[in-house]
Amino acid sequence: MVSLAVPKQKYAVIRHKGANSEIRNTYEKLHKWIEENNLE
Repeated sequence: MVSLAVPKQKYAVIRHKGANSEIRNTYEKLHKWIEENNLE
């Protein structure tokens, strides 16, 4: 078994639903949200 310790901090998370070919659009929406909320 492998474990991973994730440091405590803020994370932006988004769930992708749809075709794999659309993952890039979801990723771009997440980055746009990060920029709009000054979390970069």
